Amino acid sequence: LQDSFNDNLNEGLKFMEEGNWNEAVKTFDLCVKEKPAFSVGYFFRSDAYYMKGAYEEALADIIMAAEFWNDTIGVPEYTLYLYRGEIYEHLDMHNEAIAYFDTAYNVALRSEGIDVIKDILYERANLYYYMSDYDSSDTDYKQLLGYDINDSEALLGILRNMLGRNDFQGTIDLSNKYLQNGYN
Repeated sequence: LQDSFNDNLNEGLKFMEEGNWNEAVKTFDLCVKEKPAFSVGYFFRSDAYYMKGAYEEALADIIMAAEFWNDTIGVPEYTLYLYRGEIYEHLDMHNEAIAYFDTAYNVALRSEGIDVIKDILYERANLYYYMSDYDSSDTDYKQLLGYDINDSEALLGILRNMLGRNDFQGTIDLSNKYLQNGYN
């Protein structure tokens, strides 16, 4: 049975690499059927559903993956929360998305490197921006600047937030300051 599961898992991953989401879902269905209390099949089927835009199905599967998750499967725990936040974001459930980005961030702080933490902060800051919560977005961008004062994406995010607040003079002043200090 283990070989069948692994074969299906590898075949599903191959379909994912090829962008063949429908076949990937069918193959991961076999994984879930074979091991219904094992998170891997749900996790990757959720990803396939997500990639094909079937967000409700992706959400149901990432919830099941979290229910059966254990740290021996090779999937970092923070991804369960990050993916769930991304799914909620696509479902326009922004408060839920923020809550899961927060959890992903807190889990990543305990176990992941700075690149993962920064990715989560970028994603959360961007969602805050689209929610017109410019102060929270600024907080995340300023934290990113704490890791790298030359982070152009964070600097641009702060400028974008200033424009969102209609702080045009502040945007011009900060832009000039960045230009004087050699930022493009």
